[in-house]
Amino acid sequence: MTTQFSAGGSAIGYLYQSRYALYLLLQRIDSSISIERLDDVAFEDGFTPYELLQLKHHLNSNASLTNACVDLWKTIRVWSEAMRSGTSVGRLTLITTSTVSQDTIGYYLKDNMDRHATKAKSLMLQVISTSTNETNKAAYQAFSSLTPEQQSSLVENLYVLDQSPDIVMVEEKIKGLLALSVRRNLLDALYERLEGWWFGQVVTHLKAQSIGTISGATLSEKIHDIADHLRPDMLPIDYQHELPSETQSYDGRQFVHQLL
Repeated sequence: MTTQFSAGGSAIGYLYQSRYALYLLLQRIDSSISIERLDDVAFEDGFTPYELLQLKHHLNSNASLTNACVDLWKTIRVWSEAMRSGTSVGRLTLITTSTVSQDTIGYYLKDNMDRHATKAKSLMLQVISTSTNETNKAAYQAFSSLTPEQQSSLVENLYVLDQSPDIVMVEEKIKGLLALSVRRNLLDALYERLEGWWFGQVVTHLKAQSIGTISGATLSEKIHDIADHLRPDMLPIDYQHELPSETQSYDGRQFVHQLL
């Protein structure tokens, strides 16, 4: 039963963040990432970030990223305050399961032929001057506090990746990237073991107050290690302590009933 105090959406959001981080690192196996240190997820070179990512997951598959969308402006606020504090930022990516409509801020910030950062900035300033959305007020102020040059720099580096796979779909995306690592019938076993290990790595990473990164090299080694243990001559014994369901006892010894 769902109550007004249910945190299901937030819980899925955190799980999505961890699972999507695995998906991202698999795509850039030569990189290293941090989680909840500089941003939701960050790609780093040493301790210098070259891409910050915010992830937004919605249970409603029809959610849209409008010009006054809270998701969009919360993200802009985070990056505006980071820029104002002197934090060096590279590419800024908003990953969302929502959809952007044509001729909106998000539409002009997509990484395609229709990208137009100048139009996006103009729409942002227009929203700030006309919107009465109190929830976004702090975000409007944060962006407005930047110099015109800083505003342009932020927008030029901001990319929106909409219609991203949700928490269920991203599992299949990960399996697609792992497909060449093992035989097809062992893919689920590889995925389950890898994700179990990965969530453990994320917990350790967070418990250490997000010091350091998780490297693609470590991830690659783990994939090879699991794949090696799934070879036909080294199949893991998942049920070594289970007894057959049908047994017969004779002279104090157990025998499995043979099926004819």
